[in-house]
Amino acid sequence: MLFIESRITDWSVVASLRTPLLEALQERGFVPAIRASRLNFFEQSLAGAERVREFEQIIADRSDSEGDAHYVRGDVFFLDDCAHYIIFGDELGGGAALRAGIVYDGGTSEPTQRLDDFCRNLREILEAAARNAGATSGLEDGPNGAGGAEGVRIEWRPREGQAREVFESFAGEGRVDAPATQPRVGSAAERLR
Repeated sequence: MLFIESRITDWSVVASLRTPLLEALQERGFVPAIRASRLNFFEQSLAGAERVREFEQIIADRSDSEGDAHYVRGDVFFLDDCAHYIIFGDELGGGAALRAGIVYDGGTSEPTQRLDDFCRNLREILEAAARNAGATSGLEDGPNGAGGAEGVRIEWRPREGQAREVFESFAGEGRVDAPATQPRVGSAAERLR
């Protein structure tokens, strides 16, 4: 059986800081699986690694400037006996909060401590980025307002109540009017109208 534990903060990370955050996590031993896969595909497409980062930046800038979903919406970090994840919330996705979590099984040692360590790494990277920028640029919607970089303090809290809602929705015990619970009526063409 798999378990999920997550934390949330009121801070949001702007699109331009997301890739550098993933790079900083990789320097600390957390390899972002989604980004690593993208870079591998880019390298194969470009027949070499020389311009992969430039290509990634062009794709990210275009995606962000055209109002599409952000290029980096989150990532997954696989370890020997668990996986960590981060989800960069945005207004399109129903909230601007940054979420971090761990997926583990019964054999994982100290999952709560490991999640706390992961969140500490995220906090340190984001606070350093804010200090280096000289203000809170890169961070948005935090509870501390727009104070100086010295005032940036990212606090994580448990994210509760979500697992049951997701499970009930998945199991069909959620809303009665969910499309998956409705009987199909008419042909496929009629349903598309």
